[in-house]
Amino acid sequence: MYRIDIEDIAKEQIRALPEHLLPELASLFALLELQPWSGPPMDARRPSGNIRRHDLGEGGECSVVYLVLDDQKLVLLLRLVWV
Repeated sequence: MYRIDIEDIAKEQIRALPEHLLPELASLFALLELQPWSGPPMDARRPSGNIRRHDLGEGGECSVVYLVLDDQKLVLLLRLVWV
């Protein structure tokens, strides 16, 4: 099982996240603890890159960007970006 840590800026972004996305974010955290590589890479030219993302909401209105550190069994949440 992977541990999830959240960068300070991502904590601020979570606090400002639209309320209807919070349940999806909670479900994503549960998924990332078990399957951190489940999201596509941020850069499609680097399919094995350890910076990944998951989209939340209807039509992918929010992207959650995170770093997978296998050697530490850690997922570091970097940013949340929504429109």
